[in-house]
Amino acid sequence: MAWAAGAAPDLSVGSPELRMDFDATITIAHSEKENAAATWKKTFGFHPLLCFLDRPDVAGGEALAGLLRAGNAGSNTAADHVAVLDMALAALPERARPRPGDPDSPDSPRLLARSDSAGATHGFAAACRDRGVGFSFGFAVSMGIQAIVNQIPAQCWMPAIEADGQIRDGAWVAEATDMTDPTKAGWPQGSRLILRKERPHPGAQLTFTDADGMRVTAFLTDTPPGALPGQIS
Repeated sequence: MAWAAGAAPDLSVGSPELRMDFDATITIAHSEKENAAATWKKTFGFHPLLCFLDRPDVAGGEALAGLLRAGNAGSNTAADHVAVLDMALAALPERARPRPGDPDSPDSPRLLARSDSAGATHGFAAACRDRGVGFSFGFAVSMGIQAIVNQIPAQCWMPAIEADGQIRDGAWVAEATDMTDPTKAGWPQGSRLILRKERPHPGAQLTFTDADGMRVTAFLTDTPPGALPGQIS
């Protein structure tokens, strides 16, 4: 990897967390290419899985790794996410890689793997933990999650905070870890479930898992409380 002088992220001891974003994308093929296949979006082509380093100074982030896959490749394939994770870690300079034997050491860089719900598998979470990488995955909202939302008292919902520290109008978050106990469901020790509800934009179609006219989403993370000052996670 080549970072321009003065533009590279801070990799020094105690530096802020590096965030790696995992996501798959549909690439259309207009002819019978090798490994092209029907996709879940009813198109034809490929379904590669990519990992980008989140760098605000670089539009779209910096590509770390990618796995070329046929169009019919699964979305929740843990083995593919693990393979891309290993390639992404190998693409980082050695000083930026975590030290799995002692992830809490101040000498160990802090890395966070982020994905939508496609990455929320026990296998990928376990691989992140084994490699000393934190995780934050979108979590599918089921009827069970909706039932939890309905049980949370109004005073327990806290205003959502934007990336710049500003309050997001019409959005609230609450932690539901004690109501679900993710570790009993096979997630790594220290996993936390965070719920979010937000007023949908005008004309948005609500689903059966939304509650009280609010769009409900969730994410699973092992970021400990207090790691981000002033925020629930």
